[in-house]
Amino acid sequence: MRNSLVCLSGFLSLEIQVFQVPEVHATPNSDAILPCTYSISGAEEVTVGSYKWYRHLVKKELEVSNSSKDFTGRISRLNTDQFINNRSAQITIHNVIPSDTATYYCEVTLVHGGEITGHGTGTLLNVTDVLELPSQNKTLYISILASVSGVIIVGLLMLGCYRISKQGDYCQHDKCCVQRTG
Repeated sequence: MRNSLVCLSGFLSLEIQVFQVPEVHATPNSDAILPCTYSISGAEEVTVGSYKWYRHLVKKELEVSNSSKDFTGRISRLNTDQFINNRSAQITIHNVIPSDTATYYCEVTLVHGGEITGHGTGTLLNVTDVLELPSQNKTLYISILASVSGVIIVGLLMLGCYRISKQGDYCQHDKCCVQRTG
């Protein structure tokens, strides 16, 4: 998801687009990475900027930082070089708890002949005891599980036939487990 903002300064037009994933799932006491990337157009290179995260509403609600009482000591941020060079503004919330479940907004501010700010459309952090698979991936995971189960069953059948053949039975024309008579 993205949101963009255009800043006109003389003839210079600078646009920033901020991208966030719609959802992140985590279990209690785990770490949740909230990805955020941005792109700019209208400038060759921007080397000065910063980013903030908010829970619920941009600039109206709780800023997500180590100085916020709800997040003290639980936030990791990228350094300035990573933010500028990789165009990434992600944070990690350590030891998440169910009350951390909320929508989080990434806000990026860049300075280039003026200040421009853009924010993403939000990421829902869902902290639950059971890690739920995103719905579009459930079918894929079930298919993979069925395929792996099938391979295991065939392997066990082949192993059984092999063991029986070593015990005096024989295999004939790739048909296994024909018992000798006599």
